[in-house]
Amino acid sequence: HISDSRTDQWGLKLHEIPAPWQMREDMLAAFAGDRAFEEADLYFCSEPVLFCAFLNNPSKATLGYFGVFVQGYLVPGDVPAFHRVLRSLVEVPRNTFVFSSAQLAQETNWYTGIRFGVVTPTSLYTQSVGAWAPQGASARRILLPNRWAGFSADRVLNDFVDRWEIFVQPQQPRALDFVLFSDSAVFGGSGERSFEKYAACLAAVFLPKTPGQLLFWDLYAIGLPMYVPDPHALLPLYFAKHEPGWVTNKWQTDPLGAQGPDFATHQPYELQRWDAWRAKALLMDYATAPHLQTFRNVADLLRQLHATTLPEFRAISRAMQRSHRRHIEVASSFWRQALVNALMPAADGFTLGGEK
Repeated sequence: HISDSRTDQWGLKLHEIPAPWQMREDMLAAFAGDRAFEEADLYFCSEPVLFCAFLNNPSKATLGYFGVFVQGYLVPGDVPAFHRVLRSLVEVPRNTFVFSSAQLAQETNWYTGIRFGVVTPTSLYTQSVGAWAPQGASARRILLPNRWAGFSADRVLNDFVDRWEIFVQPQQPRALDFVLFSDSAVFGGSGERSFEKYAACLAAVFLPKTPGQLLFWDLYAIGLPMYVPDPHALLPLYFAKHEPGWVTNKWQTDPLGAQGPDFATHQPYELQRWDAWRAKALLMDYATAPHLQTFRNVADLLRQLHATTLPEFRAISRAMQRSHRRHIEVASSFWRQALVNALMPAADGFTLGGEK
């Protein structure tokens, strides 16, 4: 059902579902007679958002937690119908749908006219919450979570470190070492890497590659001090460009999307509109999470990393961990209430199109 026969202007494959409602019928037919599926108290959906419509059932509630743009995998002609189904699902009191990112929730509101809540991840699954403890050789390592195509960030930044310690700070070299998240020589192969090993690094420099990344919150939960591009001066540059799956067109024929002029200044699909890109970037987790350290250029980054003492790094980590503990309380309360709502008696007569 999922096709990758088309490519974008960069030659990257586009994953699409040409016949989504046929896929829904085939999926339900495949689950027919499956005892676990039939006896489930509720349904959970995530990516793509379209699958929430597949799981619609009048007798069972649906919980949706999204970290992707709302019309992923859909071809343009199916988007308006999907928006109508999504609106119908949102209006059911027992259902709960939230996004992991304020930026994605705002973008979805622009596309659909539907307002969604935001609950950022707690990352409890890492089993390393609050585990930051730099030690040994790792105490001078700076973690780089993302690899950039055509740009060996670790090599380039380590070259800058060498020159910095020769020409700028020769009396107090710190021998910092930038290492990639996937560096098998440092962290082992794919089966050996662990968040516990990442927690032994001194800090992380997060160079975003998408508007929202789960890994960002995983590292935040560890309490690993994080440096991000300055949200006002540098972060917009990471996104002020055409990218498949991010800079997409609003469907002007969709009557459900918000069309008001107030949205025009916040949905920057013209490369020349710097303030619009900055407004979008300021909604991202890299700009809103508390206790992040920001840099405006490489020299500024190296200056901060060299000047910050271990006790100061420890204070940053503790502040991040306190913030994360408070978030766990809020998120836990939210999901408990969502489950209470989901287990309410079903309303009679709800249909896929939302008619009663």
